[in-house]
Amino acid sequence: MATKAYRRPPGHAPTHGSALDTFRELRAAAVMITEMDFAEPSEAAYYAASNYIVERCDLLVAVWDGRLAVGLGGTGHAVARANELGRDVMITWPQGVQR
Repeated sequence: MATKAYRRPPGHAPTHGSALDTFRELRAAAVMITEMDFAEPSEAAYYAASNYIVERCDLLVAVWDGRLAVGLGGTGHAVARANELGRDVMITWPQGVQR
């Protein structure tokens, strides 16, 4: 989690119904949860979380449209960082999905 008090970032659509329920169920079933030491969501928090994941993975699976990173910590950043570190990267973008 990017922050200790994770909630949706400003400007993102609210999460309703089943997606939120699924998130809560998956989080409750997790064997381990790592929370970054940030009180609020921010670029710095997402950057730290992205680096944490990439630095500990053998394979990064990214659902990514290939667009360059707009800010720090996004998918584009994670893919670039994984490539810098020589990690295996698998990128997928489901057909018909739009950002």
